[in-house]
Amino acid sequence: MKFIQILLVLLIILTDCCAVLAQKTGKATYYANRFHGRRTSSGDIYHKDSFTCAHKTLPFGTMLKVKDTKTGNEVIVKVNDRLGRGTMIDLSYAAAKELGIIERGTTQVEITPYKKTEKIPYKMDDLPIPQLQVKDPSNNGYCLLSEWGTRYNKLKLQHSMAKSYNAIKNFKTGFEKIKQDSVPHYKS
Repeated sequence: MKFIQILLVLLIILTDCCAVLAQKTGKATYYANRFHGRRTSSGDIYHKDSFTCAHKTLPFGTMLKVKDTKTGNEVIVKVNDRLGRGTMIDLSYAAAKELGIIERGTTQVEITPYKKTEKIPYKMDDLPIPQLQVKDPSNNGYCLLSEWGTRYNKLKLQHSMAKSYNAIKNFKTGFEKIKQDSVPHYKS
């Protein structure tokens, strides 16, 4: 009896997986600007400049390649929200702009799972990160942002050491020895 129950559960899971895999093309829309800053179903905060999407059944964190069937434009998105309407996928504003569907509002798309061996088209690994100069914490000109933290910590340590040295140097006990009648007494 248990074997049949397990077999039925596996059959249901298999049919759900096949339904998701068979659902390759469908209608796509995009999030309105009013959703910017709100929490998604996964707990993440929606940001209109991120490449994310909402899907009915795929697990959160699933990477998808979304291709506009009319223009051929493609984008890689990550599932981080749920969808309850008649569309197959809701794209973030940035992903919809990349596909070129902002003016149309909706479009037919083809969705395929993203293979990790493929390169993400919007990620630019080859570009160097620009170095930013900020005012030196010791007011000696400017330094790189990457150096600022170590210089600030060094200055903070020097300041606390000087403060500690002055506190020790000026430390006085709260007791004075008073000699009366050859018996020492102490007062505070």
